[in-house]
Amino acid sequence: ITANEAAWIEVRDGQTVLKQGELASGQSFEVPPTAKAPVLTTAKPEALRISVGTGDAPSIGPAGQRIANVSLLGADLLRGPAAAAAAPAPATPASTTNAE
Repeated sequence: ITANEAAWIEVRDGQTVLKQGELASGQSFEVPPTAKAPVLTTAKPEALRISVGTGDAPSIGPAGQRIANVSLLGADLLRGPAAAAAAPAPATPASTTNAE
């Protein structure tokens, strides 16, 4: 993860905090290869560039919108933000039928 501009991040692997704090512009954090299910939270996804192997992953979220629990597993990142987002889908209201 490399910051294109200053951005606060939190990277967790389960209950273990791997990184919490600000990345200055140009500063990087490398997720340890031993991390089993690392996730990212940030309020400035547009300020981050996430590399997977030798390439860059697609954007992880819209500019200015806080994102939470985004998977940092390479396969999830390369599939794009919908796959990387670990948040559950919104619940759908129960349908009702009215006999009239």
